[in-house]
Amino acid sequence: MTAKEDFDAAVRGTNEWIDNLKLQLGWQDRERVYAVLLATLHALRDCLPRDEAIYLAAELPALLRGFYYAGWASRRP
Repeated sequence: MTAKEDFDAAVRGTNEWIDNLKLQLGWQDRERVYAVLLATLHALRDCLPRDEAIYLAAELPALLRGFYYAGWASRRP
């Protein structure tokens, strides 16, 4: 894959997560869904032991993984 293809795949993956959550919540506002998704991921990240937070991140699309790690200060398990 080229860098552009990697980036496009990351955007597609993130959009799929947002669209899926939008359908499950029955909401129309994508920005609101995105904000709730990030808040939830950050809350999980901050509550989980370090290794589990890292394992969770590995399951996320690359772009969403970057947002997940933003502002994270890893603490020891």
